[in-house]
Amino acid sequence: FDPKFERIRNQFRSVSPEQKSADQKSTKPIKKNHLSPIKIEQEIIHLSPTSFIQFQQCPAGYYFREILGIQDDDFVVSHRIYDKKPEDISGRIIGIVTHNLLEKLTPEYIPSPEDAYFYASQHMLESDATQKLANQAYLHMLSLLKSEFGKNMLSNKTHFTEVRFQLRHENVWIEGIIDRLFFDESTDTWTILDYKTNQISKTNIEEEILKDKYDIQLKFYALAVFQMLLKDLSILKTQLFFTTPAELWEKEFYRASLVEFEKEISSVGHQIQKGEFIAQPADSSSCNYCVFRKHGFCSANVSIYHSKIGYHYTVLK
Repeated sequence: FDPKFERIRNQFRSVSPEQKSADQKSTKPIKKNHLSPIKIEQEIIHLSPTSFIQFQQCPAGYYFREILGIQDDDFVVSHRIYDKKPEDISGRIIGIVTHNLLEKLTPEYIPSPEDAYFYASQHMLESDATQKLANQAYLHMLSLLKSEFGKNMLSNKTHFTEVRFQLRHENVWIEGIIDRLFFDESTDTWTILDYKTNQISKTNIEEEILKDKYDIQLKFYALAVFQMLLKDLSILKTQLFFTTPAELWEKEFYRASLVEFEKEISSVGHQIQKGEFIAQPADSSSCNYCVFRKHGFCSANVSIYHSKIGYHYTVLK
């Protein structure tokens, strides 16, 4: 645990019984007088699909990650990354290298095992770990290539990979990257494709997509393509390809179907701008494995206020 976060953690420890009792008698938040005031003048809220989902899952978790800049890796004792061994390779790094390979995948070029090793070597692992990482990422890419979907996808001529977008909606700037946008000649439809390297169950794909909020991620991508890239388009296909196992999930979006989602974006932007971040996750079981709860930053049912005059908190009844 990084000592530099000790002061912040102490600010958000569970309140004492005396404070809790006093707060339950008053609707006003308790001011933490020992905290340094932080001035917020943020008229525009910058969001990515991931940070938007973080806020929906738990506003307090969003606050710690996006406002204070504390990441899950900060709770791990730091060590040189090139000391990591094969068993230390995380799913996140495998996903990064796999996406590196798939970014270069076109109808004209198939990345090689040497390409996989090159991208894996950028993570400064031990030689054995680098080779293992390269092998795993290459297998994820082959999962797409060998699938019937992958073969059909590459038969199309028009592809754009790693499509970056910036989308303004009222008080919110949305930024993100679309893995692949291609024109499906068989259906005469523009298609958004997003790769997922995490393992899923074939029998519960729909449930896992909803649990991990992948459907919300696709809504952002569809909105960006509709409003920025293909303004005259009325219908758009979105696809998720899971490499483990090789499974495809798809959904069509109409421009009109995203109107309610745009209102949802505005609502989240206004909530963030008001500076109230409540530690009430949409799924209460997530508190059991939350790093901020584990390390004493947060206790359940605590509302955090981030305003121009400083930090406050109150216990919710």
